[in-house]
Amino acid sequence: MTPGVSFLAIAAGCKKVLVLYGCTQVNYTFPLPHKAIAAGVPCCLLRTGHGEKKCKWTSGPPWCMNQISVERVANEIVSK
Repeated sequence: MTPGVSFLAIAAGCKKVLVLYGCTQVNYTFPLPHKAIAAGVPCCLLRTGHGEKKCKWTSGPPWCMNQISVERVANEIVSK
């Protein structure tokens, strides 16, 4: 989900938006109860053009996204 879509979801009245970022150089903040979770790993992409290049850490799915645990996401979903 891109930041633009996230902000549109909030503006449309979604009760809680949770955005996952593998690697990013921007720390997005959202009004509560919405939240962004970042993997907290170095970005392998250039500052511009996120998504235009393949991850240098793996040939499969982006390695950084695997650094966000299912438990962490679940805890954020059920927290108030």
